[in-house]
Amino acid sequence: MRPSFPIPAVSLLAALSMSFLLAGCLGGLGFGGGAEETVPVEPGTAQKGSNEIDLRRYLGPSYCPDLRIKADTQTLRRYKRGAEESDENLVWQGSLGETARECLYDASGNLTLRIGVSGRVLAGPQGGQATVDLPIRIVVVKHDEAVLTSELKKVSVTIGPELSSVFSQVYEVTVPSPGNDRDYIIYVGFDEDSKR
Repeated sequence: MRPSFPIPAVSLLAALSMSFLLAGCLGGLGFGGGAEETVPVEPGTAQKGSNEIDLRRYLGPSYCPDLRIKADTQTLRRYKRGAEESDENLVWQGSLGETARECLYDASGNLTLRIGVSGRVLAGPQGGQATVDLPIRIVVVKHDEAVLTSELKKVSVTIGPELSSVFSQVYEVTVPSPGNDRDYIIYVGFDEDSKR
């Protein structure tokens, strides 16, 4: 259940970044320290100024669908081309960490989902400083009935001298009104089938 007054996208991103950094300090993802953070915002997700009120947060029901990382899509690995997929041939590994969501309704009842994801990329034995593109798939489904939207997003992450980098990103997707069923589910995860 979401709070009565959902946090704005800026706070959503800050919360993601802080929780991810704390998790990193505790070794939550098992990666080494040292990272540079990128905090881009997807085009079309213009943020309201501190003195502006987004009326969408006061429209519609308080319902906000569950957000889940799809099974077996939390980690993405790239290996040296033509080599066996082993630890020794690993070029880089990306992992998803924290996720968050915020729900906004318009006057017609349509639901806009602000979905935040954060994670980390680590260079492997065959890798080094580089910029990598991570394919993140966002899917919203009506339970046991239909896929409402499936969108592929690309996150560009630069692996610096520390050979490890974290990222945070916020996306917006809009789906039809959930009505009274309240049976939507949001899935996020790396898309292995996208072009490498």
